[in-house]
Amino acid sequence: MQLPSPPQSSPEPLLELDPLLALLAEDDPQACIASARPDPQASRLDLEMAAAYQALPPVRRQQLADHWLQRSRELGYERLRLLDGSGTVLGQAARVGSGMVLLELSPEPQA
Repeated sequence: MQLPSPPQSSPEPLLELDPLLALLAEDDPQACIASARPDPQASRLDLEMAAAYQALPPVRRQQLADHWLQRSRELGYERLRLLDGSGTVLGQAARVGSGMVLLELSPEPQA
């Protein structure tokens, strides 16, 4: 009498990085981008920033934002927004002129 063979289990699926996020990660060695959300209808790309982004000096944040704007335009997006985890806009592509306009968030009042 032959025992039935155990069922073949399928290999564990590999976690795959979002292709858009993978492209942008090449330009993000400090892991400042937490997620990328394209909106093709509005020709807009929203990047959610990780806490590491806010910890950077303002000059470095501006450099990264301008670089991501250029990269997003190379990918076919006309507009770019940088958001924090709660959806607050931290920066957006300038509507007049060029480059990114970064918004300074006022610190929360201390109790």
